[in-house]
Amino acid sequence: MGEQEVFDLLIIGGGPAGLNAAFWAFRQGKKVAVVEMQEECGGQVTGTWGDKTAYDLPGFAAITGNEYIEGLKEQALNSPLVKTMKSSPDLPKLFSPEKATSLVKEEVDGKPIFTVTLEKLKMSYGEVAGVLGEHSVQARTILITAGLGTTTPTEFREPEINKFSGKGLNYIAGDLEQYRDKKVLVVGGGDSAVDWAHQLDEIAESVTLIHRRDGFRATELTVLEHLMNEDVVRVFYEVDSIEGDECVEGVWIRNNKTDEKELLEIDKIIACLGQKPNLGIFEEWGLELGHRNRIKVRTEDVDGIPVPAFTNVEGIFAAGEASTVHTNLIAFDIAFAGLAALTAVRYLDPGKKLCPRYSSKV
Repeated sequence: MGEQEVFDLLIIGGGPAGLNAAFWAFRQGKKVAVVEMQEECGGQVTGTWGDKTAYDLPGFAAITGNEYIEGLKEQALNSPLVKTMKSSPDLPKLFSPEKATSLVKEEVDGKPIFTVTLEKLKMSYGEVAGVLGEHSVQARTILITAGLGTTTPTEFREPEINKFSGKGLNYIAGDLEQYRDKKVLVVGGGDSAVDWAHQLDEIAESVTLIHRRDGFRATELTVLEHLMNEDVVRVFYEVDSIEGDECVEGVWIRNNKTDEKELLEIDKIIACLGQKPNLGIFEEWGLELGHRNRIKVRTEDVDGIPVPAFTNVEGIFAAGEASTVHTNLIAFDIAFAGLAALTAVRYLDPGKKLCPRYSSKV
């Protein structure tokens, strides 16, 4: 049996931050691997955005989540840059759908070598249906860009409401075509709820957005666009119960100020109630967790640039929503991840400058 392959950088999480990090480490000539739990890269963008349009990603006036991820994948995993590089490193390797479980750290010549056990997953409709086996990979550094980790949508507390899950009640919007010419109720006050209401307005027969209070967490501009139409947005309303036998046929909503109830004729419900994160596996690896159980990172000065990516374990870095320093905006968090990847490269090659002189320099 041959000697086990050792990667320079192992990235846990194949969302936007992880893909951007993979590109930057590869660009610096490093051997990179990405571990992604889902069958496709993209993280929450693929899982919850899908065909929803984003307007705040640099270089794109408007682009869907799926389109954006395809571009990141092409750049990171199949980069045409490989044809122009003086040396020819392997393109980043993708382990998917696989899940990182245990970690063993050893010291070799004063530097850590990490052995990470990966489970090969059997997936069914985006959910883990079983484990097909396991294997291990080794790496000199690790960058965790796992977003919120293994997330599950926050559901309604009432079992009588949740029994309609998958029968017209969706916690993840999925394919937009299922809402064409339907009467849709969107529940929530964050960006996802408001943006889905905006997106569906063009294809659904009708869209109603309800929120339990009059303060929205969503971007002010999109909220104002919807508040202009009083028939679309209803504030101080909550779902009281759902009518229907085999599927959703109507929804009783309740005004939490007056306690008055109203029956809406509804075919589909999208409940955007948030995501429950789980990054507990990284605590088992010895990483310190901070606010809201995200990986605690500290900022260190590298070549005069403050880098907020250092964990309490030497050789392990974190960036994006997985870390305590994040913005919840992809445009900025992928930049943090790219900087973290370059910091890992600098850790491996202390004499190397943190950043290339300019973007066109290979």
